[in-house]
Amino acid sequence: MKTRKALAVFLLAAMAPLCLAGCGRKEKFEWARLEYTVFLAPPPVDAERLPAAMLDGDDKTFYESKPDEASPGKPVVIILDLGQPMANICRLRYLPRQDGQLAGRVREFRVYAAKPRYNYAGQQFTGEPLELEAMFDLISSGSWDPDSDEARTATFRQTEARYIALQVTPWGVGGGGFSAAELEVWQSPDHVKGVMTAHMDEARAIEDFGREQNLPAIADAAQAWIDLVGYSTDEVAKLSFEEQARLLEELKVRRGMYENAGKLEGLTNGGLWIDTQGRPIQAHGGSILKGGEDGKTYFWYGEDASAENLKNTAFRPATGIRCYASADLVNWEDQGLVLPVFNNPQLADGTPPNNGAPMLIPESAPAYGNSPMRAHITRAAAPLPLNGNSRSPHESVVNMEPALVAACNALYDGLTFGQKSRMYLSFNWAKVISRPQVIYNEANRQYVMWWQQDNMRRDGEASAFAGVAVSDSPTGPFRFVSAGHIPLTDEAGAALNHELRDLALFLDEDKTAWLVFIHQDTNAPYIVKLDESYAAPAVNEDGGSMEGEHWMKLDGEGLSRPVVFRSGRRHFILMQDERGGTVSFVSAKGMLGKWKAQGGIAKKDPWGDTFHSQGSFVLQNGKRLILLTDRAEPYDQKNSAYAWLPLELRFGRPVLKWADSFQQ
Repeated sequence: MKTRKALAVFLLAAMAPLCLAGCGRKEKFEWARLEYTVFLAPPPVDAERLPAAMLDGDDKTFYESKPDEASPGKPVVIILDLGQPMANICRLRYLPRQDGQLAGRVREFRVYAAKPRYNYAGQQFTGEPLELEAMFDLISSGSWDPDSDEARTATFRQTEARYIALQVTPWGVGGGGFSAAELEVWQSPDHVKGVMTAHMDEARAIEDFGREQNLPAIADAAQAWIDLVGYSTDEVAKLSFEEQARLLEELKVRRGMYENAGKLEGLTNGGLWIDTQGRPIQAHGGSILKGGEDGKTYFWYGEDASAENLKNTAFRPATGIRCYASADLVNWEDQGLVLPVFNNPQLADGTPPNNGAPMLIPESAPAYGNSPMRAHITRAAAPLPLNGNSRSPHESVVNMEPALVAACNALYDGLTFGQKSRMYLSFNWAKVISRPQVIYNEANRQYVMWWQQDNMRRDGEASAFAGVAVSDSPTGPFRFVSAGHIPLTDEAGAALNHELRDLALFLDEDKTAWLVFIHQDTNAPYIVKLDESYAAPAVNEDGGSMEGEHWMKLDGEGLSRPVVFRSGRRHFILMQDERGGTVSFVSAKGMLGKWKAQGGIAKKDPWGDTFHSQGSFVLQNGKRLILLTDRAEPYDQKNSAYAWLPLELRFGRPVLKWADSFQQ
């Protein structure tokens, strides 16, 4: 059931607005708008953008709350007081600010209702998500297109309440707060079961098609949609009718994609991407290596983000790094988790040392279930995990092929229990893994992988490390080597252990490997030459990694997400600024040469944030340059979409353009 629900929730990635029933039907319900007062709202940005603007009937005025600088991306809660319990409440209408700005527009929402006839007057609310879950009932959820100026609605089954709460995830350049020109509550005495029944009939037809055509992925997705919406029970449907219709339409599109899985001719940027088995691709923040036995196969490495976020947090249990293979860059075959995180709790739960303990163990195994280390439970006082303190709430190894699990464990045969335990604590589910990149070392015939990870320490703080793994095959499994700071030295030979935020790996034409990373504290970029193994920084005879000889710091701060490529004699580094726009730097004299800032690269980008995307890699395919990007969804990362965009060089300057689709 968890897998089915995950498949259905994945459909939230689409953002195309649809009609209420998804079928072109015209509504026949009688509607009445309800009056209310604002019971709880975050402070406004100024005296002209007060909460009262949401109910003044003037589309030109709007409310805008102050961003929570301490917790950017945190959901915002608005509580409305209808004055008395009202029956048949079944719709919210939201009109975005109409001044042409995107800051604070709603991307995702959840609607809650207080229990009927319960009076919250005098109660002290903070708007914290866990508090909201405890005191209100969820009645609807969904997403809206933040780019549209049109009014959006959330229609749901009739409910009775005095207090309605709206929890939103805002979006927009410079955003972080919430904004609304109008926010309305509507009621209708008419029963809307017909809309729900029509949706259900269409979903069941798609499920039947999947069963008849032996397409379990589409059948399971349709069944998951049915389970998620829950019409067949007396429970309240949790998705708004508009969201149900949108997901149903996406399910129809997905049906067509499943019929052509493995035979696709292109990929829709910002849409659903599936592998040759019809499963959503999990390769976030990824990179591509061309090679293999024939030298013509593309290998796409990325973070597997299939696990659900911990409740009301942006933290998602790590599962590992996944690889896909393709001959045409469009049809991708899943190669599995080529570097799964270690999950055997016996390596950290006080079990007596045993050198034969495996690094990976199926979650269904008795040794896993009998461990005194319990599964993590999210609590309001301590929502995030402490390293080595609990098991992952997500099962991942049990879904791996047994042969792959055995091959992964064999990589660590001969290690002592203490060595395995330290590895477990260095690379387990309580990490944030991102931006894996792989290069091939012809000298030792090894594939070398680097990635960035945040490590949750026992005090709850995070430290930013670089991870390294190696393999004899591009499809792994990769053997974990280490995770730690980047060790450099200054002119006096003193150690400089740098924590890093983002990284990029680059293999130059002379087979010299380079690492570019963003410093954790200053957000300044560093360029580091790697040694002949490609698995560590280069050093001199004394063991020092010296500035100017082995590494350099670029001018600039507030940068992130470096991407490196070469064209002719010029090297380029693309990075994102604090607003999300991508800027370029160029050097005509090598990686340790003089770098010159060139400014922004995205043309006709109305939002100024690289088309809502973050770059991770530049693929050079013949004469084409392609920037691989993700549309990150921190609270729903498994549904983050991909966009591969054309990158051109005009008079020596990179220029990025939007394309609706990617084709080989």
